[in-house]
Amino acid sequence: MHIPYSLATSYLLLGTSIGLVIWFAAGRFIDRDHNYKVLSRILLTAAILAVLGVIFATLHLGHMERFMNLVANPSSWLSREGLFAGAFTACTVLYFLLIKKSGMEAVKKLDPLLYLAVLAGVGTFICMGMIYASVQAIPAWNTTMVVLIDIFSGLLLGGFLFLVLAGKELPGNIIKPITTAIFLVLVVSLIVNIAYDAQVRMALSALSAQGVAVPSLMLITLIRLVIGLLVPVYLLAKGFKAKSGLLASTFSIALACVLIGEVTAKIMHFLTAVKGPLF
Repeated sequence: MHIPYSLATSYLLLGTSIGLVIWFAAGRFIDRDHNYKVLSRILLTAAILAVLGVIFATLHLGHMERFMNLVANPSSWLSREGLFAGAFTACTVLYFLLIKKSGMEAVKKLDPLLYLAVLAGVGTFICMGMIYASVQAIPAWNTTMVVLIDIFSGLLLGGFLFLVLAGKELPGNIIKPITTAIFLVLVVSLIVNIAYDAQVRMALSALSAQGVAVPSLMLITLIRLVIGLLVPVYLLAKGFKAKSGLLASTFSIALACVLIGEVTAKIMHFLTAVKGPLF
């Protein structure tokens, strides 16, 4: 199976941006009165990632006629993904520009725009997963667990990036609950990924029994689960007892591990695109 690197890059960038905005909104929900010293940094990062994600997705389409076909078919999951991703990017960029122009006093007034971006981001996650979950010709993709995988991917990448960008300057009443929430997402993600890996193995085994050539995923699975999930779980659990000065390095290492795991997961996703003998 050919790996569409521009599409995989788009998913990673856009998913990270959505996750970053979701955790930023969670911080706003916990304490709306706190003046984020790093507010512009977080929003600028999210906006850049979202725009780059859309650019890479457009490069994957390749030709303008493909883009027009995408827009002209609003009933497809691919079209819905494009609409939600465009709405998320527009809301995020607009939110950043308005705050940059109006100053910190306008943050509370602009919160509805932030929550619209979150809703559009969640819609993007769902559509991303359903594009593949609805493909019956590829057994390893034909499961709604793919939707959960995409959601957890974005939440983890965006969550650890949020901690790296803002961890040092956030008050305890924000950083503690968010760190705890990210840890819980890590644990649940580990369980879901193990279940999904088992399902993929069963699907590929069934294809192999029918004489179809299937890839070996042992090494990729180990990298994904051990480096991408187990190591961050350990680091974050250890970080709860660490001194505040060590948290920044803990978050950075955990982010690097999650990124390695998610890149590996995207490679694994396209390698499992094995069709049955009747397709």
